[in-house]
Amino acid sequence: MDQLAQVKLRKYAIIGVVVLILISTGAFAASRLFATTCLTAADYQTFYGSEPDVNQTFLPGDPFFTGSYQFIQNSSSIDTTESDAPTEDIEGLANFYKSHANKPMLFSVATQYEIVTSNSKEIAKARVNYIKDLLEKAGVPSEVIISSASVYIQPSTARADTPGYTDTVSLTLTSADSCK
Repeated sequence: MDQLAQVKLRKYAIIGVVVLILISTGAFAASRLFATTCLTAADYQTFYGSEPDVNQTFLPGDPFFTGSYQFIQNSSSIDTTESDAPTEDIEGLANFYKSHANKPMLFSVATQYEIVTSNSKEIAKARVNYIKDLLEKAGVPSEVIISSASVYIQPSTARADTPGYTDTVSLTLTSADSCK
């Protein structure tokens, strides 16, 4: 290959690299420019009817709502003597979700379980599914619900200060990681 051909080849290679960099930069800028907004202080005021605490943050993954629901020990039934039934919370969350469908949100339903009986894991999953089903029936799509039931490993010191710790299911609403 002669020298003129090598110069032309280098020139085209440099132009190609520059074009790829420009396309990548443009795609990244467009994704940030068109990313949807996270939940905000105005959304907080709409949902709760009050101003958020000055320390409240609204970054992706920050809790916007957290509820905790106590279940009867070794059962998948809500213990209404220990906690409110989740129905009112879930109806409010579903209505908020529907009226703010342009905001990327995630609902997390989680619990931990101790291996106390042979069906401890199944009970924990049934509890999580109970809350998840209430969300779905209220109109929250399953694609925005993350659920988990993980094994609780007892620390070396007993949790006497939190009886029934593993009989609780938590429900958390956050902005999805895709918002800005």
